[in-house]
Amino acid sequence: MLRVTPGTEDFDSTRAILEWLSYLDRHGAPVAAPVDSVNGLLLEAVEAEDGAKAVAVAYQKAEGTVAEDLPPDSWSAQLFYDLGRASGKMHALATEYQARDRRRPLWNETVCEYVAEEHLPEPDPEVEAKNRELIAYLDALPTGTQVYGSPTMICTWPTSVLGTAA
Repeated sequence: MLRVTPGTEDFDSTRAILEWLSYLDRHGAPVAAPVDSVNGLLLEAVEAEDGAKAVAVAYQKAEGTVAEDLPPDSWSAQLFYDLGRASGKMHALATEYQARDRRRPLWNETVCEYVAEEHLPEPDPEVEAKNRELIAYLDALPTGTQVYGSPTMICTWPTSVLGTAA
């Protein structure tokens, strides 16, 4: 599978994410592993004829079904067992992971500023206040490797693919 994103993407952060996924794959976690380019790179900067820049990444196709596509009436105890097992495996691997020279942004360095404001149909001060309260609570939780995983990772969903849990 090929993912192409605008060239505004942070190249180093993306490389750090791909190195993390490669590590997980090498250690048996159920992930769609990145594939090196013909140049031996995890990601390539490309430029279109019109000058537009992009970042290209190839991944192995994962087996199974995309969890987000499953209707709630098909959810089962086995589904949640498999997701929990995959998440547990990723967490266990995260406690030992040593990033090279790159660090992936932490969860609170990327997503939290816009969660409420940009996804509400209209401004809602009560929801925005609750969001800030939740973010403050989460930000205060401990971040050691035994309770959080490697500081180089963020809240990466263990797998969007079912049927591949190790």
